[in-house]
Amino acid sequence: MWRRLLVLCTAAPVAWSTTASALITVGTITANPSTVARDVQVVGNLAYVADDSKGLRVIDVSDPTAPVELGNLGFQSGVYDVEVVGGLAYLSGYTYGTPYAGWLRIVDVSNPTKLVRLGVFNFVGWGYAAKVVGGLAYVGEITTGSLLIVDVSNPLLPVQVGALDMPDGAYGVEVVGGLAYVTGYNDSPRTDGWLRIIDVSDPTAPQEIGAIDTPRGARDVEVVGGLAYVADGSFGVRIIDVSDSILPMDVGDALGAPYSVASIEVRGDFAYAIDWAFGSLHVIDVADPSLPVELGTVSTPGGVSYPSGSAVDVVGNLAYVAAGTYGLRIISVTNPAFPVPLGLLDTPDSAKDVEVSGDLAYVADRSSGLHIIDVAEPSLPVEIGSVDTPGDAVDVEVVGDFAYVADDATGMRIIDVSDPTAPVGVGSFNTPGQARDLAVKGSLVYVADGAYGLRIIDVSDPAAPVDAGLLDMPDRAIHVRVVGTLAYVADVNAGLHIIDVSSPAFPVEIGAYGRFGTVPSLAVAGDRAYIMASGSGLHIIDVSNPASPVQIGVLRGFHYPRGIEVIGDLAYVADDTYGVRVIDVSNPAAPLEVGGVSEGGVALGVAVVGDLTYVANDTYGLRILDFGPEYTALPEPDALYALVSGALTLALLQRTKRARTRSRPM
Repeated sequence: MWRRLLVLCTAAPVAWSTTASALITVGTITANPSTVARDVQVVGNLAYVADDSKGLRVIDVSDPTAPVELGNLGFQSGVYDVEVVGGLAYLSGYTYGTPYAGWLRIVDVSNPTKLVRLGVFNFVGWGYAAKVVGGLAYVGEITTGSLLIVDVSNPLLPVQVGALDMPDGAYGVEVVGGLAYVTGYNDSPRTDGWLRIIDVSDPTAPQEIGAIDTPRGARDVEVVGGLAYVADGSFGVRIIDVSDSILPMDVGDALGAPYSVASIEVRGDFAYAIDWAFGSLHVIDVADPSLPVELGTVSTPGGVSYPSGSAVDVVGNLAYVAAGTYGLRIISVTNPAFPVPLGLLDTPDSAKDVEVSGDLAYVADRSSGLHIIDVAEPSLPVEIGSVDTPGDAVDVEVVGDFAYVADDATGMRIIDVSDPTAPVGVGSFNTPGQARDLAVKGSLVYVADGAYGLRIIDVSDPAAPVDAGLLDMPDRAIHVRVVGTLAYVADVNAGLHIIDVSSPAFPVEIGAYGRFGTVPSLAVAGDRAYIMASGSGLHIIDVSNPASPVQIGVLRGFHYPRGIEVIGDLAYVADDTYGVRVIDVSNPAAPLEVGGVSEGGVALGVAVVGDLTYVANDTYGLRILDFGPEYTALPEPDALYALVSGALTLALLQRTKRARTRSRPM
């Protein structure tokens, strides 16, 4: 199967150049591991989170970088939606049973530290969404498929006044000017979705007046200015003209497969969409609804909790995301700029690692060996040479005229790349295990050889490498880094090992730390080691005293981290299907995620050179990202807000340019 090389760059609203930062995560508050944040609404400085079995959570977000929970009210059932109107919260959900026992609960939230239960309206089914307008609650029910209209003018005694059957489960509800817009689909078996327009001017006798099918599972809807924006699962965002409510018409779409859009919010000329397939927030310019353009994205782990999905609310320059098991995430959307695809190039198999030297990218492409790509012009990458290896090329390091490849079961291969258009194998050393990673220091290559530990190979004669030393590890050596006379080895289930290699023939372990979880990856910068583990996140270890390493910081919430690169105060993490995530490590005791890119596929390795980030993607080959020189550690909140004028101006300039282009005579 052929894989694609996708090259990306960004636009910078502040510096007016061709590079810019992605969206920035500024704060987070986690959920209990056994619960799932389903929905969020922000009113003033308070965020109201529907948190599954934990119930309603009220969080002070006046300082978005340090949200604080003020109060919560639990229910012995699933809470799926929250709507806050005038000091009251309306919660929809269900109690598990046969059949489901759906309900609409009303809670007094006037004192956020002391929440008070008021009335409840019970019904058969599963309450999934609710909208409250003018003393009436419009509830979407998904098991039997119906729109329920409930009089909540007396919050102690809500009473149903009307109902209308839907074709399938009703997942989204919006009410504007006497009309209810309801989205839904049949989840088992999955069928096409739909948008129904209901006249609710007489709530006791609602009548359907218009309808339009959607290609997939319509889960959420937002109506603004005669347009309905529908979150339609794997068919992305559908934009529908509902100015004629009897004959709604499709006018545009964005963000289709491989994404699956579960929630949509519209503010001005921007739509904010939550994708649960990869767990990400996407910003879309909808100024021209017939030509929506994606501008930005940031990873929101936890959003993959299908069928719950996630939800987003946008207030000012901040997006508040109900991120499933990862609770509430607060994201600055001041700068909506996003890496834009400019070029692509196929590689034959699965890109596992990438090394960049000058204008050349060297890609370890598993069964197809080593590929050399000219990236002098990122928009026009060109493969200029390749050489197959007998095993699976999983790691590469280039020093001088030679590329050293970890070739899995066939050990270490040495390739002469002095002529990149005609690379040729000149030597090899078949290690007894599986060569998973390597580091080159002078005339020695240090190989993480799986169950056979650390192998040290003398390559002073590239045509005839010889064994120079070895040291067994407790489990399986999977990553190695060498700094000075110390080798740092990540062992799959036995943590970090620090080895004195001043005498390569007699390596000696002098320090070790921790058991971090499965398949760690490793970086060493200065006197800190950075361990990525799929089960426990990013661990920052002080190795200034190698005999006694000490953990000084940890950041959890990663999906399945595969690779890490640390440059200055930023750590770039290849996090599997969550893409590249960027972590501010300037304060190692409190690392903070500040942005990232989630673009499909599986990110396995990452290398950073200057302003460009090169990602080895198992599915799509090599990706090149330009985060720009201003993509630095997290600025102060005031600086975030100061960016808005530039961002909006750039968006206006871009839309003006597109409009002029469309208006030119042919």
